[in-house]
Amino acid sequence: MEIEEIIKFGSVVILSVLVLYIIFMPPTQPKVEKGDAENFVLQDLQVKYANADKISIIETTDRGDYYEILARVTFDYYTKCPRRIHLYYLYPKQGFEPQPPEYITKNCEVHDMPIAFEEEAIIKSWRDNPIVEGYIDSLGAEPTVNRIEGGWEVTWMGNADYYYKVVVNETGETEVFTIGLNQTENVSE
Repeated sequence: MEIEEIIKFGSVVILSVLVLYIIFMPPTQPKVEKGDAENFVLQDLQVKYANADKISIIETTDRGDYYEILARVTFDYYTKCPRRIHLYYLYPKQGFEPQPPEYITKNCEVHDMPIAFEEEAIIKSWRDNPIVEGYIDSLGAEPTVNRIEGGWEVTWMGNADYYYKVVVNETGETEVFTIGLNQTENVSE
């Protein structure tokens, strides 16, 4: 009879542990889809940085039970001194609390080479080119930026019969072109 009592006691203990585990086990949440996680982060950024000119997701990495999401926020994009920050979210692991921002451009400075982002190219396009800077300042010119092979093309358009196109390569070197409206490109001196 002792063996039967041990088996009964063991069964009761196992059943009790199983019931307690089921009762107190934290509920498993279904994994958030990548697109949903990115949309949640974008919505959060649009609320927190409502005055930003550009907000976007740069990269999303699946870390198993959460996503590491790298987002970009740019202020003053259409000026000669855009400010760009990167924010890292661990979603849903940390919810909507991103890590401290990483400053890509701040105070009209380009700190890193190669020139990897359009905001850096905007700043670099006039930083060592006083003629372009004067044009921007006197005419309130705004930039448009295009990625080209090996760098960036920044076009400064103001209220004049010409504009400047500055090619900024990834090492930070620039080449300035003066372009008259309805004319061909001429290299500036």
